[in-house]
Amino acid sequence: MNNRTLLDAWETFELSCSKDASLCQSALFRFTLPGLGGSQPSGARLTSKEIAAALKTLASIDISTDIGERLREAQKQTFTLLNTPNKRQRQPRYYLNQFINWGIENETFPSAKSPEEKPHYIFYPEKLKRIKLTKREHVYKKFVFSFDVIDYESEPLDPEQIQQHLQRISQECTSFKKYQTSERCRQVTADSYERHLNRILGWLYREKGISLAEISLSKIVPFVRLNFQIREFSSKENRLLSQLIAKAEALENIKHEAEQLVNLLIEFFAWLENPPSPKTKKTYIDSLIAYSRYIYRNETDKTMALNFEDIPLINRLKVFQKEVENGKKNNFNSIQRYLLPWPDALEVLEKLRFETELETIKVGKGTKKRQLSAKAKSLQNFVLLGFFVLVPPSRQRVIRELELGRTLKYGIFENERFTSAEKMANPSEARYYIHLQPEDYKTGDIYGEWLGEFPNTEFPDGSKFYDYLNRWFFRGYQDESGEWHGMREAIAVPGEKTVFVMASAGKAFSSAGMTSKIRRIFIRWTELPITPHDLRHSFRSYIEEPDTKATTEEKESAAFWMRHSSTTAKKKYAHLDCGKKLRLGAVLLGRINQQFLSASARTEGQALRCQND
Repeated sequence: MNNRTLLDAWETFELSCSKDASLCQSALFRFTLPGLGGSQPSGARLTSKEIAAALKTLASIDISTDIGERLREAQKQTFTLLNTPNKRQRQPRYYLNQFINWGIENETFPSAKSPEEKPHYIFYPEKLKRIKLTKREHVYKKFVFSFDVIDYESEPLDPEQIQQHLQRISQECTSFKKYQTSERCRQVTADSYERHLNRILGWLYREKGISLAEISLSKIVPFVRLNFQIREFSSKENRLLSQLIAKAEALENIKHEAEQLVNLLIEFFAWLENPPSPKTKKTYIDSLIAYSRYIYRNETDKTMALNFEDIPLINRLKVFQKEVENGKKNNFNSIQRYLLPWPDALEVLEKLRFETELETIKVGKGTKKRQLSAKAKSLQNFVLLGFFVLVPPSRQRVIRELELGRTLKYGIFENERFTSAEKMANPSEARYYIHLQPEDYKTGDIYGEWLGEFPNTEFPDGSKFYDYLNRWFFRGYQDESGEWHGMREAIAVPGEKTVFVMASAGKAFSSAGMTSKIRRIFIRWTELPITPHDLRHSFRSYIEEPDTKATTEEKESAAFWMRHSSTTAKKKYAHLDCGKKLRLGAVLLGRINQQFLSASARTEGQALRCQND
């Protein structure tokens, strides 16, 4: 039965829902009806007169097809009217929704759905399950070295002494980072070195039981003096021989320390039941090599060695790194498991694009208008994946650090000059460009400044990628005064510069956060935990397949988009199975053989005709 007024609906609901009736009454009478013309409550509890007035207001409100949305909007207005704090809005919102959902489920409220309306969309029909990529446990964090005095209560030291040791260790890290900056090391790399060294320090303290007084980076990578001047041995009878003996002893000592360091690393890598991957091991070794260069920066002889080749400890770490990389080659299947056919990646992009257009979602048997932040999150997911699949995929750092106006530019490049869209005579002709300086990407030292125009891809419904980019940056929604804002503003915190932000915090993605975002998108639609780096492998493998018929020039251009050489692209990223590798050779030889056999048949035919004549 369809009731005519909200009073009819409320009386029926009150009889059927005695358990939460009082809470629902407060949500409706106190926090909703004032937004529909009802009187405001005067105290903490509703008086009998206020309840009677509320019932009279309910009797004056007809039930329409949009009654649910009208009630929710009225509640928002009431919250504003009463200056209700955010933390006190949750309960009234919950119990109002309980009343609305009851009305829809019992057909007390009519459905707003019409036969012509598109079917509603359920975003997560099943709760997503996290797919573990390895058997390793997440225990790294608890081994990170802490600089908080409270974490060292078990130490037989005074808090002041603990603080002094922590300051000593912190100073070592700070000096190392300053050196990295002076050597033009990228900030993201310097931060990575520091994190990995802190994990080793934390492991030494918690797992190995090394006391705080003995913990230091210099204990991990000890300094051994290697350069001796002959004048230092002026008191010796044979100065040259004394110098040679000192150098020989130093060389023996540093070789011993190098072996000790490698053995320590081997023990560190084995501390888990399932050791880290070869790639993870390599990052730790890279960090120690970088710190060793800092320690031995004044000992290397740059007239004889260009890259610390005269420091045995660094050479030993490099040899160990090669051994680790060889282990990676023997364990290649871990990458190949997560290759995705490229058309499947485009299909996921189309599903995300469909979501960006949705205004309502299904809730029970009714519908619910999507909030602005929810629509902004959907648009970001689509645009973000578009940057990975509408051009040959970049490393995730490039996309993660994009900034509009710096590395992502909107305007026109002409005659080696850039004009921004707002300064163009016809802004509708503006294009989007990825513009990177050498410090903005991994291979910047090789390729230098990099500029690429992002294509304005057209989709099946006639919309174009720039339409969605402009919605993200400029014209996504209008405020109460009619001013346009980009959808990005709905989820990004003020002042954040990166193009993409974490939806929950509104701040820039971390490396792990960006990887997790892409992986969850693909788990949802393909059940495969595809990461940004997996997309690079998937794309290159796809264009190397004979069926794509990609030309050499096209493959070289794709490699340049990925910012590496064609040789690296083919060797590192292309993973064709044996059948696909062999097929093209068989087709080639078949064509050659067919040409020869056809020519031979013509010759034999001519010879037979001559004999018959």
